[in-house]
Amino acid sequence: TKIACRFLSLWFDYSAECPEITEVVKAAIPKLAPTPLTPFVYQLASRLDIYDKSDPAQLGFQQTLDELLVRIVPRSAHGLWPLLQLRNGDQVPKGMRSASLHVADTRKINASTRVLLRLAADSKVKPVLEAVEVLSK
Repeated sequence: TKIACRFLSLWFDYSAECPEITEVVKAAIPKLAPTPLTPFVYQLASRLDIYDKSDPAQLGFQQTLDELLVRIVPRSAHGLWPLLQLRNGDQVPKGMRSASLHVADTRKINASTRVLLRLAADSKVKPVLEAVEVLSK
């Protein structure tokens, strides 16, 4: 877990300055053991954003992040929860205190939807995703 933490920290801290780091991460994804990264799914999901085609470093980061999440989440159903929470970010109960002050982050909603659609395409993940969606309502 310590190595996974350092690995992600380096990637998060320097991916904008050195896009080569993202390329190294992308190349390493097929070889990575997903289990040590599972505790970091919330941190990974929190970095999701829309694709910005005008910023190649950001675009590469987001595409690589998608790939990493799609690799990790099928091995741990717990990883679906932060993605669903982000996707449902605009669903605030009317009776909730200060609900009128809530501003949904549509960028996060769209980005998490993008990853969830990829996960739903996997026949092994789809039934689990459907069950978790029912429980999240």
